[in-house]
Amino acid sequence: MLRKITSSQLTIYRGLYKPGDQIGQSGLEKSYESIIKGGKGYRFIMVDALGRFVGRYNDGRNDIPPSEGSDLVLTVDIELQSFLEQLFQDKTGSAVVIDPRNGEILAMVSKPNYDLTLLSGYTSKQVWDSLNSDPKKPLLNRAISGLYSPGSTFKMILAITALETGAVDSNWKVYCPGYFVYGNKVFKCHTSQGHGWVNLVRAIEVSCNVYFYNLMLRTNFDDWSRYGALFGFGKRTGIDLPEELDGILPSTEYFNRVYGVNKWTKGYLISLAIGQGEISVTPLQMAGYAMALANSGKYYQPHLVKEIVDKKVGKVQKVSYRVREIPVSQETFDIVRRAMYMVVNGSVGTGRAARVEGVNVAGKTGTAQNPHGKDHAWFIGFAPYENPEIAFAIIVENAGTGGSVAAPIAREIVKKYFELKNQRTEFKLVRWR
Repeated sequence: MLRKITSSQLTIYRGLYKPGDQIGQSGLEKSYESIIKGGKGYRFIMVDALGRFVGRYNDGRNDIPPSEGSDLVLTVDIELQSFLEQLFQDKTGSAVVIDPRNGEILAMVSKPNYDLTLLSGYTSKQVWDSLNSDPKKPLLNRAISGLYSPGSTFKMILAITALETGAVDSNWKVYCPGYFVYGNKVFKCHTSQGHGWVNLVRAIEVSCNVYFYNLMLRTNFDDWSRYGALFGFGKRTGIDLPEELDGILPSTEYFNRVYGVNKWTKGYLISLAIGQGEISVTPLQMAGYAMALANSGKYYQPHLVKEIVDKKVGKVQKVSYRVREIPVSQETFDIVRRAMYMVVNGSVGTGRAARVEGVNVAGKTGTAQNPHGKDHAWFIGFAPYENPEIAFAIIVENAGTGGSVAAPIAREIVKKYFELKNQRTEFKLVRWR
């Protein structure tokens, strides 16, 4: 967003800007301000002793014309973006769609939003107060600054930690009667009937809380924190947007700092097993997590700018971004990815509403408890399962369960992506002929 430069910014950018200049205040305009701002032009004129215009100096031959800044070529698929905006038209929440083959953001939405022209130039106190006090928080970019508990979507982190550290193998089973007792507290599964005997794959497929309560107590807490950090939690992804938040990934050091050494117990970890408690993530972090699962560990830095076009010389510069390999074995990824496949395609999977005919979708539902109202609905995933082209994270606030609310949105996103892909392929073929 562009707005007039502030007095504090004038101090920071001394000599580069003048009062009244427009400057990027948020978003890509802020991140790439020095690249896209261009250069000022100068006109030399002659005036008389009273300051009245007489004429152009030297017929304007000494004038310096203004220069355009560089253009940004974005990664966003405008048709997919528009479709996503429509899907969330009457919802509160966010969705991020990313290309797992390179980290490009294909679409990203945060709702509710606001008319950008309201904050362009002069903004009245009445308009600002209205936006700032709106309980739906339209000024909050939920995709990068909204912090939520991840719910059951975080169960794969615990599964990966346990498998990689040898806490259990994939055949280890737990009996789920529908509840779990620890000390004098009872922790419920999401179904009071229970799931019976379940192994790791089945536990992810049916999202059995009791299995993961038990698994958390068999797994070293700091190992869990370490693997969570490897998947990008607790820190910014590095997307080229300046408002991104870190979120919270608890650890022993964190609990010692918050509660004091020896003043917290393993009981604090039970909720973390199912992505509740003192953990917070952004939808963008969750999309990056889905990308890493799709790629069996390859994590590309999420980004919105693909190329920079220098209009002065006509040069196109590709922007490079970080890529890293998460040190997790292929065997572990195979187990977890298979479980995510069953979530959508299994007979009792919680994400069956995300199925798309002709495309194998893999994912995980999540229902994040909300102390201020109805639960938030999560779904993360990727498609196609065999050779992923898109990964995504969806959260709908105060909407209910991930399986009934967020999974159907994922289905529509996947359908639209491949519909657009097929249309463009057909168009290219027609042009070629």
